[in-house]
Amino acid sequence: MNADRIRTASLAVLGLTTTTGTQPLILEASVLHLTGGLITGGPFSYWVAPDTSLGEVPARCWPTLRLAPPWAEVAGRLAERLDHRTVVVHEPDRIDVLRRHLPDWHPHSVLVTRELAQQLWPRLDGHDLDTLTAHITNQRVTHLGPGATTEAQAIALLLGALLPAAHPTPQPAHPRVARHSR
Repeated sequence: MNADRIRTASLAVLGLTTTTGTQPLILEASVLHLTGGLITGGPFSYWVAPDTSLGEVPARCWPTLRLAPPWAEVAGRLAERLDHRTVVVHEPDRIDVLRRHLPDWHPHSVLVTRELAQQLWPRLDGHDLDTLTAHITNQRVTHLGPGATTEAQAIALLLGALLPAAHPTPQPAHPRVARHSR
């Protein structure tokens, strides 16, 4: 997807918190809607009670998950937030996790910010979300906290920096100052 289409597309930026198992289960999904590069909705956050032992769940999530609904009650609402939009993630494995949870769901299209960042900034030391956030904020933010909403917000911030880099707006030539003689 080219930068001009991304600038005008309806996007759903997705952040996930998952279990630590070999087949991660979604604990929290957070979606931000963007249109024309502006946040137009969200964050829409959905907590999910996983069907696994607490040993695979980060301890910071335990209090929230105590009252969370099962995946069957959340799946349809999350799918509605993603439908008819380009889904934006930072890591391609996030889409794999989502597809395992929503096997009948097919994204309109997918944009992976890591891949775009690797193309535009190949000389960076790394392309993980923390490194890229530090890069685009001039080291003012060097570590993102945990959580799906934080991830979605960081991806949206990164996307805002990637789009101008992908297709810079031509700068007008400096106008010549006309000198008038009297």
